[in-house]
Amino acid sequence: MIVTEADMVTLRTRHRGQRLVFAIGTYDLLHAGHLLHLAWAKKQGDVLVVAVNDDLKVRNHKGWERPIMPESHRLALVDSLRFVDYVVLGKWRGGDYDTAFWRLGTKLKPDIVCIDTAPHHDIAAWRTALPESIVVTDLQQKAYSTTDIINLIIAKHS
Repeated sequence: MIVTEADMVTLRTRHRGQRLVFAIGTYDLLHAGHLLHLAWAKKQGDVLVVAVNDDLKVRNHKGWERPIMPESHRLALVDSLRFVDYVVLGKWRGGDYDTAFWRLGTKLKPDIVCIDTAPHHDIAAWRTALPESIVVTDLQQKAYSTTDIINLIIAKHS
């Protein structure tokens, strides 16, 4: 179910007694690494809430040619996955890479935050931003990259 930032507070109340898991990402060109990461995240608790970067954030971080798919398509794709309970758009308003996600996390108050090992994620900053949450990293996702897939397609078809 696609929800809004305002819904983050009510999700904690709605799922009282259950472990809320919060995962983040861009999910541009959904691939096996995304699926493995989100399936792994779901196993960390009872309810999986996934925040998806908005188009502005993706362009700012990855360049003008990204995202390949607009945020509405990326939200719908992530929402269609059986192990994802809720999807929310992370609206970037400037600042560090993860500030939009921290803002959502402080409203949701997840028990567990699942992030990948990308170098732009500052684990210590996550632990400071959400001190009551357990922050875990998914080491298996290192083998997958949307940028690498895009570059491979370009190389094979140039």
